[in-house]
Amino acid sequence: MDNKGQDIYKSVLGLYRGLLNNIRRIYQEEVRDLSIRIGLDPVLSNIFSEIYPYPYVYQTEYRGEIVEFKICSSTERPTSFKDKLLNNMIDNLNSDDVYFDIGAGTGTISCIIGSHIDEGKIYAFEPLPANFEAIQRNFDQNSLNGDIFQCALSNTSGEMEFAVPDENIGAGYTNASLSTDKQSISHFWNDKKKKIKVQSEKGDDLIQKEEIPAPNIISIDVEGAEVDVIQGLRNTLSSKECRLVFVEVHKYLLSDFGTSSEDLEDKLRSLGFNISRFDRREFEIDGEQGQLYRIAAHK
Repeated sequence: MDNKGQDIYKSVLGLYRGLLNNIRRIYQEEVRDLSIRIGLDPVLSNIFSEIYPYPYVYQTEYRGEIVEFKICSSTERPTSFKDKLLNNMIDNLNSDDVYFDIGAGTGTISCIIGSHIDEGKIYAFEPLPANFEAIQRNFDQNSLNGDIFQCALSNTSGEMEFAVPDENIGAGYTNASLSTDKQSISHFWNDKKKKIKVQSEKGDDLIQKEEIPAPNIISIDVEGAEVDVIQGLRNTLSSKECRLVFVEVHKYLLSDFGTSSEDLEDKLRSLGFNISRFDRREFEIDGEQGQLYRIAAHK
């Protein structure tokens, strides 16, 4: 094949890959959300996996950087980007920052932030086994400079129970959380009757034990257990190096952990942070009103 033929081949291949990624993106987002609501997700997932068998690599560009995700099941949703959160983080990011991703899921945010860090390092914390395996794949896919810990960060160390809808929960499932004695309060727990054992670590103790450098930026997404994470990281959050904390506040779940959004914000203020809220959302779960918003805590 001559040079012109090679150029044509590369152009056609690029168009094909772009089309394929767009079809996958549409399925992973709009079509899949609709199919779940009307009960057709199992059927469409099987059809999709026959047409585009797993595993495959999903590639996207975010703020000028290419990021790839190795997708091995229909539950993994790399396109569920949190744009307002990510843009806020990247706007305040230095190339040598150390970033903690607490409740990292399949590593979507870690990979995107990692693509904008040259000299820094990513530390991801995720207790669910399937998500942990997905993070490992995605870190390898993007050659990230980072470490992954298969644990939940909390205010105590030891073995704890995680509330999930299925013991064999797949990668990409985000609505699971540490189990509490009060989880009959919110309808969030209606489909999470099963419990699995996970390792929990007090953040300050783990950092000291593993000789992890103090983070400059932290994000926390832990489905109602936010205050426990903050209490376990008091020394770290008090350090001058830690200048920015993002928290996804599950206001409708905090009472199940015996706390509140006001308590959460007060704890951050007591550690020297100024609080601003953004990306507020309201929704309904089985007739119960829920509210979620994000905090940007700056020093």
